[in-house]
Amino acid sequence: MTMQNDLAVQSVPRYGLYGEPLQSSPVLMHIEPIEARTRALNGEISIHIHQNLHQITWLASGQLEVQVNGHRRTLSGPAAVIVPALTVHSSKAATNADGYVLTARQEFFHCSESKVASEVFKRLCSAPSVFMLAQQPDGTADINAMFGLLNREYQTRHERSDLVMDRVAKAICLLLARQNMEPLGDGYSVRGNSEIAQFLTLVDRYFSADFSLSEYAKHLNCQVERLIRIVRKGTGKSPMQLVQERRLREACHRLTHMETPVSEISVEVGFNDVAYFCRFFKKRIGSTPSQYRANHASGSKL
Repeated sequence: MTMQNDLAVQSVPRYGLYGEPLQSSPVLMHIEPIEARTRALNGEISIHIHQNLHQITWLASGQLEVQVNGHRRTLSGPAAVIVPALTVHSSKAATNADGYVLTARQEFFHCSESKVASEVFKRLCSAPSVFMLAQQPDGTADINAMFGLLNREYQTRHERSDLVMDRVAKAICLLLARQNMEPLGDGYSVRGNSEIAQFLTLVDRYFSADFSLSEYAKHLNCQVERLIRIVRKGTGKSPMQLVQERRLREACHRLTHMETPVSEISVEVGFNDVAYFCRFFKKRIGSTPSQYRANHASGSKL
């Protein structure tokens, strides 16, 4: 990308979930019907970037106009759109658009159980792409049913829902990978930000460890100065700011969904000093961990 494009990208809003702060990024994944977020916005999702989230939009029926890195395309369902992390994008859903938006952290696409699956997921999220399934009625029915199941599991949060969701979402990705994939836009993608993407994946994997910046750089086979420069250029933040944000997101998730004591959560997310964790949490979130838990308690804790 040119320097002018770099500057333009840096001015694009960066969200967790659309319209929400980066702290709203899901611990692993989030799913909602297309209309859930577009209804109040006249169907329009303005231009933005997800820093470390890949997004799959499933259009079962109706129309959806998407714009990726300045390229527009109008889709008719059944179709799917994959937008990798760090991709500038926007969309406008017609009133008849029906389907789901699945947003998942980059770590979700690493499958330790299968190297083959990991390679499939890597290719799937390597560039903005579309899948047109009008000529694949069997595949369309299966994928649509799985998105419906995934959404129900996400909303109801039954026992072991996280495990079910992980398996169903991965099955959706594998089924999509069987379909004909068309590039969307000029092909600029997470490959153009590969070092940032690799760093964010490492953060997802090791945020709770006491990793120094030099250790992250060593894993990426680059100098600390280069890591700082490319991460700040691509995200507007320092590498360690991103690590701390990831720790906070995990802490918020555990406070909401688990009964683990605050002192244990502090250690589990990478803060060995509980008092410091509580001060840091309050400064960033606006309430103490205990107050946050009281205000956001889940009905079904583990």
